[in-house]
Amino acid sequence: MKKLIVIILCLTCFSCTTKHASLKSPGYTAIKRFHGDTVAYITKNFIERKSSYVGKPFNVFLQDFEIPIKAYTLDFADDAVRYIYISENDHNMLDYKIQNDKNALQIIVYWAIPVSENDALTLVAKHHGVWTQDEINLFKNSIVKDLDMRDYLKKR
Repeated sequence: MKKLIVIILCLTCFSCTTKHASLKSPGYTAIKRFHGDTVAYITKNFIERKSSYVGKPFNVFLQDFEIPIKAYTLDFADDAVRYIYISENDHNMLDYKIQNDKNALQIIVYWAIPVSENDALTLVAKHHGVWTQDEINLFKNSIVKDLDMRDYLKKR
């Protein structure tokens, strides 16, 4: 009986792992294969494969992106958010890395239809640019127009 329970638990865990892996977009490579090379991970999966995300809700990107997003910055034009910068670093760490020539990255997400400035500013005032479930809820259905990466080490 104990062996049967162990076998069932193992099969359940395996099927959950297989199901989770199959939720990723075709051609996606897991972060663990990049051995800590964040630039290569983002370039290969999101910049070179941006067609997997362009024209789709931002949530498709979020489902694939394995790095926790800690902060974001908005860009406003004509009373709307046209694009956002997302970062794996909080704002203080991002500033520190930029000033000290450390590897600082941001992904730029351009929207096909700009997001309401009022909704976005409400969240900025509430969370001060920290990425939370509220930000996910605001942006997850926004359609991605383009993706780009800002690598601050390449800027110098």
